[in-house]
Amino acid sequence: MVSDEKKGLVEMVRMKASIMVVMICLLTMVVSVCSANAVPNDDSKEYVIQAYEKMNKLNSYHLTIETVGSMEVQGRPMNIVMNGEADYQVKPVLFKSVMAMSMDVNSQRNEQTIEQYMEQVGSQLVIYTKVNGKWVKQVMPYYDPLAEYSNYFKAIKSAKQVDETSDDKVFEVVISGKYLQENIKRIMASTGTAKVELPAELFNNLGDSTFAIAINKETNSVSKITMDMTNFLAQFGKNIAGLKEVPNNQKEMVRAMFSSMKMTTAVTFSQPNSVEKIVIPQEAKADNVPVM
Repeated sequence: MVSDEKKGLVEMVRMKASIMVVMICLLTMVVSVCSANAVPNDDSKEYVIQAYEKMNKLNSYHLTIETVGSMEVQGRPMNIVMNGEADYQVKPVLFKSVMAMSMDVNSQRNEQTIEQYMEQVGSQLVIYTKVNGKWVKQVMPYYDPLAEYSNYFKAIKSAKQVDETSDDKVFEVVISGKYLQENIKRIMASTGTAKVELPAELFNNLGDSTFAIAINKETNSVSKITMDMTNFLAQFGKNIAGLKEVPNNQKEMVRAMFSSMKMTTAVTFSQPNSVEKIVIPQEAKADNVPVM
């Protein structure tokens, strides 16, 4: 008999692993590169496509991740902040992240640090996660977001330069909502986030996604990506509330909670092809580490 505490831990680990894979997928889709001169709107999509090719040639890079969110749950305000550092080796996949998360509810703050590693072992990805001082392990089929370049090209609806600073040119890239919906469903299925088939209605009308991408003018490389998921979450909440599995007396609460959500993630890239060697701690790979 599995305890409720262990069930909760299993679901949290699965969701954290899935978010990580989804994030990698989204980031590789929106990374772009530009020349030192201003880029005409008509040519920007081609620069985005060139960026996919450049990204595929990188062996490794470092990411600084900052996520800020807020929402209301039954009238109570809740603020969420997630900050972290990550190193990513492309082939074979090797990933390390340390995320500090805080949640403020009714003037009370809950904080947690999650250390996580991911490595490719043959046709599988193995995730090692340290939560509350204990390591757990999860095994899932290998998923390579960089392998879908031809589909990514079709998913890009538009790209244009919208701003410029002393260091960067900033581009707005729009990715097809239909493609994102299908891709997220494939990722969730491959990572084992959902052991049962998800209702198709869950992904209806999610709409296109827009990302702001800063390109360093000196190096012609991506320096920062900002993703605002507010509209995505609001529609996702409407879809959840519309499911027949959700009790009628909870539909409005779910709808209101998601419509109040605001979430923005900023990812800064650095150290291309020069991250330190990623070493998974031996205690994470010990035989007695539970497998989720």
